[in-house]
Amino acid sequence: MNLMKNPKVVFPFLMALSMGTIMSGVMTFINRGFVFPDFFFFWLRGFLTAFPTAFCVAFFLAPKVRLLTEKICKIN
Repeated sequence: MNLMKNPKVVFPFLMALSMGTIMSGVMTFINRGFVFPDFFFFWLRGFLTAFPTAFCVAFFLAPKVRLLTEKICKIN
């Protein structure tokens, strides 16, 4: 099975990509300010740390969080 066509892999990948990009950018801006061109170097460095971490968290926790959400909202 092609992993990139599996929603259980694609969803956490896209979630981690977007969250890792935004959060590393915001945290780099807060900690360093927007100092061109160093900002992009530090942002990339932060992203390369954040993305794999975010992917693992999203991949392993998403099913558990979905179940918890269903219990809280009393779905099914």
